[in-house]
Order: sequence, then C-alpha cells, then structure tokens
Amino acid sequence: MQQKSECLKKEIRELLLKEIDLSRDISDEEMYELIDIQLLKQCKELFLTVKEKKILRKELFHSVRRL
Repeated sequence: MQQKSECLKKEIRELLLKEIDLSRDISDEEMYELIDIQLLKQCKELFLTVKEKKILRKELFHSVRRL
C-alpha cells in the first residue's frame, strides 16, 4: 500500500503544480481545496482509509508549499 500511496502522491503533486496559478499567491485554504479535489478524483479506484487520506493530504500540502 505504501508504494501505491507514494505513486498517487507523486501523480497528484504533478497535477497540482500544473493547475496552480503561480502568478498569484494562493491561500492555504485554496491549496487544501485543490488537493481535496484531486484526492477525490484520483482515489476513486484506490481504497484509502480516512487516516491515509489525511496523511496524504498533509504531505501533499507540505510538498507543494515546500515546507
């Protein structure tokens, strides 16, 4: 499962970076909303627990924000 979530994280991160308008500052709330949308789209086929989704959401946020 770990490998699947790593692949999913990489895929979603790439989609987010393509989608984000880098010419303006995006709020944390907007960033979480974009992440949530992508998580919902990408997780239809792959079962993840709520805990796994929360962890993935947080990791994606930090990855995109470079924290």
